[in-house]
Amino acid sequence: MSASNSRHPVQLRYLVCGAIVICACGVTSAAAVPSTEAGPSTCKLRIDPQSLDAALQDFARQCGVQTVYFSQITDGLTAPALGGAYPIDEALHRLLDPAGLTFKYIDAKTIEIQLAEAKPPGAEPSMAAKAGAGTGPRKIQTSVGTSTPIPEIIIDGTVAGLVATRTETPLQDIPQTISIIPAEQIRQQNNDSVGDALADAVGITATQLDSVNQAYYSRGFQITNYTLDGGASLHSLLLAAGNTIGLFFQLPDLSEFDRIEVLRGSDALFGANGTPGGTLNLVRKQPLEEGSLMFSSSVGSWSDYREELDATGPLGLDGTLRGRVDATFARQNYFYDGANDEHKSLFGVVADDLTPYTTLTLGGSYRWEDARPFENGLPQFSDGSDAHLPRGTSFTFDWARFDTQTHEAYLRLDHQIQGAWHLQVNATWVSGSFNFISVGFSEPLTPITYALAYPPGGQYSLAPGEHDQLSGEITITGHEVWLSIPVDIAFGGDHTHGTTSLATGYVGSVGAPLSSVYAFNPASYPDPFPSIGAVNGSGQSYSDLQSGLFASLKAQLAQPLFVTAGLRVSNEKTRATTTSIVNGTTYSFAPYEYDYVGKITPFVATEYRINDTYSIYASYADIYQSNQGFVTPGGKLFSPADGLDIEGGVKGAWKDGKLHGALTVYKIVQRGLPVADFNVPITALANGCCWFPSGKSKSQGVDLELSGNLTPGWLIGSGYSYNSGSETASGQDPNGDLQSPWTPRHLLKMWTSNRLPGSWQRWTVGATLLAQSRNFNPSFSCPTAYTGECPSGFEPITSAQHSYAVVSPRIGYRFDEHWQVALTVNNLLDKHYYQTIGIPSGGSWYGDPRNYLLRLDARF
Repeated sequence: MSASNSRHPVQLRYLVCGAIVICACGVTSAAAVPSTEAGPSTCKLRIDPQSLDAALQDFARQCGVQTVYFSQITDGLTAPALGGAYPIDEALHRLLDPAGLTFKYIDAKTIEIQLAEAKPPGAEPSMAAKAGAGTGPRKIQTSVGTSTPIPEIIIDGTVAGLVATRTETPLQDIPQTISIIPAEQIRQQNNDSVGDALADAVGITATQLDSVNQAYYSRGFQITNYTLDGGASLHSLLLAAGNTIGLFFQLPDLSEFDRIEVLRGSDALFGANGTPGGTLNLVRKQPLEEGSLMFSSSVGSWSDYREELDATGPLGLDGTLRGRVDATFARQNYFYDGANDEHKSLFGVVADDLTPYTTLTLGGSYRWEDARPFENGLPQFSDGSDAHLPRGTSFTFDWARFDTQTHEAYLRLDHQIQGAWHLQVNATWVSGSFNFISVGFSEPLTPITYALAYPPGGQYSLAPGEHDQLSGEITITGHEVWLSIPVDIAFGGDHTHGTTSLATGYVGSVGAPLSSVYAFNPASYPDPFPSIGAVNGSGQSYSDLQSGLFASLKAQLAQPLFVTAGLRVSNEKTRATTTSIVNGTTYSFAPYEYDYVGKITPFVATEYRINDTYSIYASYADIYQSNQGFVTPGGKLFSPADGLDIEGGVKGAWKDGKLHGALTVYKIVQRGLPVADFNVPITALANGCCWFPSGKSKSQGVDLELSGNLTPGWLIGSGYSYNSGSETASGQDPNGDLQSPWTPRHLLKMWTSNRLPGSWQRWTVGATLLAQSRNFNPSFSCPTAYTGECPSGFEPITSAQHSYAVVSPRIGYRFDEHWQVALTVNNLLDKHYYQTIGIPSGGSWYGDPRNYLLRLDARF
């Protein structure tokens, strides 16, 4: 079934009602709403002659409604041109009558398209939602002409959260580089967390920080901005002099989200403070109109277990009140010794159609994680050469821990205004706390003996670290025709307030050195922290307030030519306080405050439709990144660094928008980054002084992507990225890229899944491929014994991981319409490689050896 312009509310109502959802799964959906309550009576249209499927998408977008139908009934059909103001019913008759189709209202904003003679067998309007999350890129249809209907997932590229106009827009018409990771791909690739999905995402490079945390890079820049349902930007909080704490302390479980939208490049209008590398939009699941119960269970190598239960359905009021609840439990060990992770999550949402034109959604989630982490990764020899340690090697201490709790609550209000106008209000509160004890070795291996000559050091939380962000956003979007020119308009404002506090104690020596890494025994390192006396450490507290106003306009100047222009004006105020703890005595430093008003980030783009299949585009997008905590030699705090993304390319859409492709050429420049003043002592640099705002980073390359449905039952999500390297203010590093050396020059990611034809239609085969060229990590080494100084001077060295490819096949079998099972073999050829390459003192992480995962899914 197809669903044009599916609404995006994925929000929640009364969390306490979540348990009721399970009891309500069997309730049938409400009766159709009479057409007299069908929403705005007229809308202004400009629809070109095209396929009926594409015309219905244009109609839904311009009128602010949703259409649902089985895609077979529009196959091969065309629609006439429409221009001007029409009553909705008349417009539909003009589009559908020549094709022998009719329509009926499901509710005030949802219209079912069906055959005029009879309704297609089994064509319940809510099947699209029942199959997945109800909105966005996933739709479902039933195979025709088979004795046993097999649901077929259709991936349709439509985005609303991360586009220049904040309106529902096909991928082909977005003048930026955006990829969708749909729910079906997430399920088949067994991605449990946002981090898992990003590691498989096109154009994204993942680097391991420790056993439970990763960082993600796009086009050579770290991704620090997130939005939830396209709301106000949430970001990694920046502490003094560039230290960071992540958005959730750990990336959240995917059980709360339906899909991920990845923007590569600058998010000028909605990204606010961030890098020009990219922004993520996490789209939450939403409650559905028809009762559904979904369950999944998986078991994998190294005692990897996961259970998930997802229930949704009407709660009463003739189906206008709907709810959804999702509960998840997961536990895993790793291929390296000692480390483990256990996490649980609970997500609930309630949506209420307050009027035929207004929907209120309320929801929340609670996640907690208890992990025994492996810190610092594996070391190398002092010259950067690989020690070839066994992949199971780790230095995990039995009493180390990383425990987090994250609470979230949100509200969303969607209101259809007169005509083709829409009001959206988003508010999200995220609060997290964590405790940790982190211990590890941090030095190169001694040749021959493989010894670590210094004892491990540690740090721990003196009190639970806390992190809060409250964000709100109001956006108004609409479609008008001015002087015969169709325009899409968006304007609004957002506000985010974040606070972070963290007090850390340090221990310089925990136990004894290692005579050999092969002799490491956790039992030789009893927990020293209960007996620690005098405390050495530091404390930081941070507050950041950001707000902004934005507006954009997309005009169709001629039938094939579109121009988009937008502007954001941002304000920011920050305050940071730092303390130092020496032998139990606390010393406070003067807080710094940073306040500026009126930071402008523009966006301009043009798109030219060559024909119904291809279009070309070019765009310019700006963004800024705070240099908080860095001080000039004159004692002045830095102004923000400016980042810009210039890109252009060609996009294509085939099979009525079910298959999308893009070829993009881009160039990114970031100016105003801190450059150290080496005329001052290193201790001064460590405290934020003294730096020059003259740093510059560049990144340029090419992206190629193809995603969607190749043929009925055959899905693909693939992309190739070429990054020619990044320059810094000091020029090109002789070893390669200083800005992001771990970003490979060539990166290929591909996922595909094919349902076999005929009598084999119950079987699905597919695979995931990751292939990349060499990446590396430059550092410095002292060629003589280091005793706090290096008399002969430090020498530059490079640790490198050469090119590699990893393939992970999958085979699935569907028993009936309710049950299916699949087996995935990850790293089939058991390739040995470093997923993250570090430096001699640590930070190298092996990729997973060959492993297996068996997954069972049920849907009722």
